[in-house]
Amino acid sequence: MEASRDTTQGCAFFDDQPSRCVPTGAVVAAELKLVNLRVRQTTEYGDSVLPVLLAGDARTSLSPQLQPLVCVDFRDTSFYFRKLFDMIWRLYDLPFDNPLLEELQASMTPQER
Repeated sequence: MEASRDTTQGCAFFDDQPSRCVPTGAVVAAELKLVNLRVRQTTEYGDSVLPVLLAGDARTSLSPQLQPLVCVDFRDTSFYFRKLFDMIWRLYDLPFDNPLLEELQASMTPQER
């Protein structure tokens, strides 16, 4: 079930019920419940929660449950594609000793001028 947000009305609309408006606060609360469940039950779900840091620092930007987790830091936009690549690599649980990893990362790292 996918949700889309209409910011003019403060509602989230779901694909299966496009006419039903759910207040966005309720959607955020439901998402937080799911995240908390997955953080607490890592044996069942594995490491399926990967926090993304867009601004601030981990202490002020992430909930207390997410602070101890390793997060992907997107604050430096020049490294956006490199960080996105690292995040995807981690999500697919690929080995970090893969010989191609360093070459791929280098190709996405900005070169100094």
